[in-house]
Amino acid sequence: MNTFKIPKILLIFISGLATALAFLFPGLSFLVWFCLVPLLFLLPGKISFGKILLFLFFGLIYYGMSIYWITQVSFLGFVLLVFYLASFCLLFYFLGNFFIQKPLRWLSIPAAWVVIEFLKEIIWCGFGWNNLGYSQFRNLYLIQIADIGGTKMISFLIVLVNFLIWEGLSSCINKKKSYKVFLRNGFFILFILGAMSAYSFFRVQQVQANQGEKISISLIQPNVLARQLLAQREKEETIRDLTDLLRNTPEENLVIFPEAAWPFTLEEKGLSRLMSFAQDDKRDILIGVVNQREGKYYNSAFFINRRGLAQVYDKIVLVPFGEYVPLRMYLTFIDVLNQIGDITPGKEVKKFKYKGKSFSVLICFEDIIPLFTARAAEGRDFLVNITDDSWFGGNPQAFQHLSIMVLRAVENRIPIVRSANSGISGWVSPTGSVQKLKKDSKSLFVQAGGDFDIPTYSLRSFYNQKREWLVWFSFIFLAVVAWCKTGKE
Repeated sequence: MNTFKIPKILLIFISGLATALAFLFPGLSFLVWFCLVPLLFLLPGKISFGKILLFLFFGLIYYGMSIYWITQVSFLGFVLLVFYLASFCLLFYFLGNFFIQKPLRWLSIPAAWVVIEFLKEIIWCGFGWNNLGYSQFRNLYLIQIADIGGTKMISFLIVLVNFLIWEGLSSCINKKKSYKVFLRNGFFILFILGAMSAYSFFRVQQVQANQGEKISISLIQPNVLARQLLAQREKEETIRDLTDLLRNTPEENLVIFPEAAWPFTLEEKGLSRLMSFAQDDKRDILIGVVNQREGKYYNSAFFINRRGLAQVYDKIVLVPFGEYVPLRMYLTFIDVLNQIGDITPGKEVKKFKYKGKSFSVLICFEDIIPLFTARAAEGRDFLVNITDDSWFGGNPQAFQHLSIMVLRAVENRIPIVRSANSGISGWVSPTGSVQKLKKDSKSLFVQAGGDFDIPTYSLRSFYNQKREWLVWFSFIFLAVVAWCKTGKE
């Protein structure tokens, strides 16, 4: 049956465009609550090559527009990544086509989407950027439910609302149940949003009332671009800038510099130069360093206190093609982007101790991996993310990265501090509220330092304890439904 007179390809383009816009402009985040409806109209019926192409087209628009900033470092990498991510939209088509003919489809369709978001995070390099739930990062009174089922619970509810809208419209178009289904589903949608808001309001008040002691922290944003290409003179100038910024911080604060802030690798200038930089001004500092040991390079975070080098963390989750080349034995002709060569991954999440409190460090995009962040947050009072987002030209990449950190903080109920070379520096509370480091009302591409008092919160969330239970529930639920006879509720 020809449901729409409007060409299907135009509807799918609008669907993909609306989804992308929700990630390009936070003020349009409401679009995700209905942007998938045209896509759902393609699920029923026999699988066809035409529909496969339409789902692929949706994925190309969705991801191609929302992560276009990757072209600033690699156009070929961008194209390959977008096609790779779009393939998960094809997987949703095949799963959706199967489960939309089964009982309890109003649960199985959102469950299938949740499973696919999980697979996107763990298969191969793992890239869960712009999962649906992240689009809501500014809606504090909708996202608190993430402390139960993670960001994927928000994605689940977004897809559920889209499904209810689709089912209501289908019933009206087919004139089988008139407007009864449409009205029933409308009330159900209001109930879902009302329940999310009520729970969020309750949890925000509860978390704020149980915050503990504060830790005084100074964040440094050097705003040094393409540091690997700096000449010797420019590296010395960078150290002078870092020293000036360090001297403007209170002596009692923990001073946090971003990823790879030290302009020399430790094979160029020994550890003594770095130690004197930290200790001459009597500060406790955490600084990103490209570390060389036994002929291997590591992207590291050095914690140096007044007594000396306290601890070192080597980044574990590396950026594909930025820090290493996947399948290196077959792709020997490809060079990484960092001008140094393949980085070696670390082996252990470290627990840093500072003034009776503990924290772990997430370097660069390690915070986009929910399970990795949950493990790092266990038994800690706060987390620190050091990153360099200068490669990607500012927004929308910078606030998209921030949106992920906001949901990580809410998921685990832990404050997260970020120092970016150029990006968005600041900190996120356990409820998801953000305080940014600013200079002259700007947060991007400025050299600045700022002081913050971070209240700790020692109670971890249900999600932090049970991790991705919603994913495993979805797997089991889909397996059970798959055994059921074809039919509708």
